[in-house]
Amino acid sequence: MAQRALLLAALLAASAALFGCALGQKSVSVTVYVEGTVSIFQSIAAGSSPKESFLTPPVEEPEFIYTLIDRATDKPSAFAAIRVNFSDKAASLLSDGDLVQAPLTLELPLEKAVLLGLDPESSPDDYAAGDSGRRLLISEAHEQARRMALDFNETRRSLQEVQTLLGLLNTLELLSFDQVATSDEPVIVEKSSEKDLFIVDGKQLEIRSVTFVFSSSSCNVFPPLDSNDIRQLWFNNDQGNGTLQNYFETCSYNQLTFNQEVNPIFDVDIPCVGSTAVGPYNFRTGYGNGKNTDNELFALPALAKSFLRRNYPGILERWSSYRRQIFIFPFNFQQQWFKPYATAQFGCSAKASDCWSWINPSMRESSLDVSRVFQALASNTGLKSSDAPGLPYGDPSDPLGDVWVNGIRENITCVNAPQSYKAGWSSPISRGHISAFTLPPGVHRDFILPAMGLNKSNHLRIITDNSTGFIDDSSLKSQRALFVSYRVSSQEAGGYDSGLYQGWNNRVWIHEFDSRANGQPAGKPSVLLKVLANERRSPDVPGWGMLGNNFTTVLPNGGGVTIFFKSRTSSSAKVSVCRSVTQNEGASKATCSDGLDNDCDGRVDSEDPDCASFITRTPPPATNKAKSTTSQPPPKSLMETIEGFHFDV
Repeated sequence: MAQRALLLAALLAASAALFGCALGQKSVSVTVYVEGTVSIFQSIAAGSSPKESFLTPPVEEPEFIYTLIDRATDKPSAFAAIRVNFSDKAASLLSDGDLVQAPLTLELPLEKAVLLGLDPESSPDDYAAGDSGRRLLISEAHEQARRMALDFNETRRSLQEVQTLLGLLNTLELLSFDQVATSDEPVIVEKSSEKDLFIVDGKQLEIRSVTFVFSSSSCNVFPPLDSNDIRQLWFNNDQGNGTLQNYFETCSYNQLTFNQEVNPIFDVDIPCVGSTAVGPYNFRTGYGNGKNTDNELFALPALAKSFLRRNYPGILERWSSYRRQIFIFPFNFQQQWFKPYATAQFGCSAKASDCWSWINPSMRESSLDVSRVFQALASNTGLKSSDAPGLPYGDPSDPLGDVWVNGIRENITCVNAPQSYKAGWSSPISRGHISAFTLPPGVHRDFILPAMGLNKSNHLRIITDNSTGFIDDSSLKSQRALFVSYRVSSQEAGGYDSGLYQGWNNRVWIHEFDSRANGQPAGKPSVLLKVLANERRSPDVPGWGMLGNNFTTVLPNGGGVTIFFKSRTSSSAKVSVCRSVTQNEGASKATCSDGLDNDCDGRVDSEDPDCASFITRTPPPATNKAKSTTSQPPPKSLMETIEGFHFDV
């Protein structure tokens, strides 16, 4: 408590100017100091078809919403949740569950502040209720909001009190529709523990969840999906192997389990208009709080707990043991007011009792996109999206990207190598965890990569950031690295990558990722950089030009690293890695005669056209000499002399 008091005192001492605003300023600020737990929510868009991938971005880019929640008391009426814009400080709040103290600032437009008697050019007496001269008639609610704003400014308040003020200001339409509180100086009082369900040292973990399938007879909302349908999608059965259980168990190499006995599912009928501890909600139109969809989202956990309290109190008593709570409801049954296909709490703390995901199917769906549900639950664990350059969700090989699963009810497509590494599911091959800066220049080093589905030690991790040296996986520091992996579609229904789109089958994938398998949430998404194969372009992959047989990245101290595709089988691929020290082999006579491939283009010394000016040619033999009768093999073509290039014919 003493530490918290000191932190609060520091915040108060560093606060902004006194309440009010200077002449010419267009708003009035109210600053309140609060303490709360950070919760982060990630939006998840619906998937696309393979013909749409890479041609257009997803319907909705991922959005991260930061919320302060007060869970300091068990009283339902004391629950409070407030969206906060932490601006550039959000990067330091990666961990859901961090306890923070923060100054929250509300900006009232000047014309709205005038209605509360907060006009800096006038005396408060000018705005007392009455009808004389300049006096402004305001309602009792306006007077209450005015008193609260004056009383709260530059003081410490609970989140419940601030939520009451925000609700009143929104009811009086004194804040804009999408306005949220801002905080530029949050102070972390207590960091949350490591995130749950990351695999550490290969120790098997059990996923325990509770799922609620909502309907609303009061609004005549009876979705085509019920608990029996969800069981068919969640657990392995004779209806198909594209199940949530198969995603977790197969993609994690059976290091995670997802058994029906500890993952109950309930049908729940709810009022579609009502109120919970957070405030009023309206599932017909959304925006029960007048500014965003938070009240509707938070209503579902509250209504689920009420259902359990009445019918299954034992489940409610063990609520915190069910590490995932999943809420399924067709939010847009009447009109579209909720855009994401799913929203999930990001990087749930192992200590927190709540870890939520909301799924938003349409009223026409008799099934779910299980790959998107899997993404929501992976987001709970602390995995961010799988991107392509400039394209969020752009990785077509990963359910955390824009995957299209071939046979969605029968098959699965697993995560890419950096996501699997981050989750602790897979690791680099033997001697495949290397620093690019330790590779001998100009020398091609070969590696055999097993198909990811065959071995959990399956990829290269090549460090390309030498600012911190070679650091241990457990370090909290970021370190940029390339991941090189080989993906093959299993021929077994429901097998590893059995749903991988055929245009991406038997390919070597290169990603960039800066996080490690340290049990903490990812700071940035993984980014797909290149797909390697024998052919330079695949005709069945429309509109995508990232396919080739080599890839080069520039290193920060000059030079670069080039990765070549050499050969493949149905179970493994051979690649070579070369560090270059120059972009031009012919930069000097020395580099054209040292036996090294200094520019890592696959051609050494005299084989490289860059060295033409340094090559001394042997004069042709005299015409009067007898020709040798010794049999000589025909000269090799240029392509045959380039080790590592093989082309399908």
